[in-house]
Amino acid sequence: MRCPDPTLHDPQAQPVAQLLFATLSARQTLDKINAEIDRVVPILKEQYARSQAWKQLDGDAEPEEPILDPLFSTPLGQKLLDLQHNTRGQLGHLARQYISLGIEERQIKVFEEWSNLLLPLLSSLLDDPDLALTRDQRRKAPDIIERHLAVLEPPSASSLEDALA
Repeated sequence: MRCPDPTLHDPQAQPVAQLLFATLSARQTLDKINAEIDRVVPILKEQYARSQAWKQLDGDAEPEEPILDPLFSTPLGQKLLDLQHNTRGQLGHLARQYISLGIEERQIKVFEEWSNLLLPLLSSLLDDPDLALTRDQRRKAPDIIERHLAVLEPPSASSLEDALA
């Protein structure tokens, strides 16, 4: 299958687009495996039934022997089942990456929005002539602001456990 978007071959391509393409590709592969299972299982069951009929004619088999599921009892069925399982695992892994990427992008977007809001506000406050801040006060301002902005950050796991104890 050829990639419909040539920009996805670029190492600098967007991760979301790459994950979407990988998910699409894995989903198409899973659909092909499922179609092959649907095609092959009836053939394998028929072959098994024929072999049992021949054994019964020869007197080698019990007449009440159960018909086994070809997905578990034949090498081809087992291989198709393994491929199906592995492809589903790949889709799950891609989904986890996609969800993780989305969360990280949302966090970055929130930080950017807050920065775009707070930086001009704080700069205008520090430059306000009514405050008349000295050079020493302006030099200390970033540390003081950072200390007060730390209240907005979520607590770390250790500080949260300490607070609950």
